[in-house]
Amino acid sequence: MIVFEADHADFHACLRDFAKELGTSLNQDTLTIPSQYGEGYMRAIRLPNGLSVCIADCSTETDMDLRRTSSEPPFFILGFDEIYIKRNYSHQIGTEKLSHLPPLYSGAYLNCTMLDNTGIVS
Repeated sequence: MIVFEADHADFHACLRDFAKELGTSLNQDTLTIPSQYGEGYMRAIRLPNGLSVCIADCSTETDMDLRRTSSEPPFFILGFDEIYIKRNYSHQIGTEKLSHLPPLYSGAYLNCTMLDNTGIVS
């Protein structure tokens, strides 16, 4: 299982550190998932107003525990997910945990860094 923990407010920094965790590096702000972990990509984009965006189209063959720890100053994340689930996907914000079963999780959420946030793909 890969366990990745970050407290970044910027997707470029987060993807750079995630790439290191996977034993690779970014190429033009894009992380290509190494084949031993899955396939696809994750791309960080900077908007003119200083916001950071992450767009991903990837799948995993490895269990992953992705954690964003609470941080100051607080910032917000607007997320839109469509996740095809092979076995199980759970998402925990603070103490609230939601589990989703195959085949699909689709949702939009507004989240902030005042609470820990964990996504577990298994």
